[in-house]
Amino acid sequence: MRKTLAVAMLCSTLPVYGWGPVGHSLVARIATAELTPAAQARVAEILGPGTTLASIASWADQVRRERSNTAPWHYIDIPIDKPHMDLARDCPKGDCVVAQIPAQRAPKATAWWRRFRPSEPFC
Repeated sequence: MRKTLAVAMLCSTLPVYGWGPVGHSLVARIATAELTPAAQARVAEILGPGTTLASIASWADQVRRERSNTAPWHYIDIPIDKPHMDLARDCPKGDCVVAQIPAQRAPKATAWWRRFRPSEPFC
């Protein structure tokens, strides 16, 4: 019992860092391998030469401090005791990844992005 308590206390003092760049890159590589050839071609077309999903997988984390208003766009919190996502409950302000992907893909947003940030990937 004491040993378990000591381990629990020690672990609770360690910093927690989520996925980090290595985890994001790994998930992107796995996802890329699971895409159909047509989907892989479309991703390559969108990203451009020399850019892979793995190479940009941590982009949102890298710019989070510079663009603090976009930080919530990186995730959605679904309560662990709920069986599925409920947009009204889990993203009531529309500031989560599920709501922002379609909003940022709008033609107006894409045109603005390409005009002012041509060297950065859009979403």
